[in-house]
Amino acid sequence: MRAQGKTLLEMLVRLGLIAILSAVATPQLSQFLHEQRLRSATDNLYHALYATRYEAAVRQQRISLWNQHGDWSGELEMFVDSDGSGKRESGEPLLRSISAPADGLSISGNNSVSDYVSYMPDGRALTKNGAFQAGTLQLCQPGHQGVYRIVLSFGGRLRRAHQAESSCER
Repeated sequence: MRAQGKTLLEMLVRLGLIAILSAVATPQLSQFLHEQRLRSATDNLYHALYATRYEAAVRQQRISLWNQHGDWSGELEMFVDSDGSGKRESGEPLLRSISAPADGLSISGNNSVSDYVSYMPDGRALTKNGAFQAGTLQLCQPGHQGVYRIVLSFGGRLRRAHQAESSCER
């Protein structure tokens, strides 16, 4: 009768193969997790902006999404912007508070969308002085490849763009 067990050599060969495969897969898994985290933050911000536009149309009022601390990677507030300033003043009702995305992400907007996005009931985005609001929000993580952008067009429409080979520039 023969023994049914494995030899030490067979176990070491299997353990070596597992170690090699793990070493090859770990960087790819890390990049995949980074990409998913960035994509999730982009989707959350995109949907917050879309919800702001929707609320403006439903309520027939100017609704703004404001980054309270001058940084889109912090907490955001959606509110009825009755004075059109783009900043929440006392007496302006808060509709939603949106929590900050995961730590380590850089989210910045160019000039006209650096602090807020404000939608009118007809779906257009306007600045506090009444000019059309268009711009780009960039989401990235310093030290990693890949940049997502949310582009606000002339008519207030949103679109997402991804550049896998770009690096994070602040």
